[in-house]
Amino acid sequence: MSQDAVDIAPEKPVLPRIIIAGLVYVGLAMSFNATSLILRLNGEVPLAPTALVKATILFAVYLAVLFAGWRGYDRTYRIGMALFVLVLPVIGIIPHVQRGFLPDLYHSQVSWAGAIAINSFGITVSAIGAIIGARRTSTVRGR
Repeated sequence: MSQDAVDIAPEKPVLPRIIIAGLVYVGLAMSFNATSLILRLNGEVPLAPTALVKATILFAVYLAVLFAGWRGYDRTYRIGMALFVLVLPVIGIIPHVQRGFLPDLYHSQVSWAGAIAINSFGITVSAIGAIIGARRTSTVRGR
């Protein structure tokens, strides 16, 4: 059989691990916020007092920045991640720490700590992404 007759399958898309970590952050945060919304709709105290519309818009922008990094727009990705490093502490950590655990605002002490932990993870992922970019990291091939 000649080399020309061999059908070569196209290479599967490559997803950098830093992009995967960003997707994990968004998934955790949106799941946390969705659970808060369900609790609120059932008349219970939410996991954390989050402005859900603003948070959803923020995560849509975050996903757009992740997409830019995946598509090879590394400068856009790095700048976007650097901006999130500045924004996330102000909206996702400092308010929780300043107010402390309040039973009227947080479902439990664990959910108060969880809000801080999830956003700390997001800041870490964003900082790493801003420093190393999306294309210079090890990758995972889709199957």
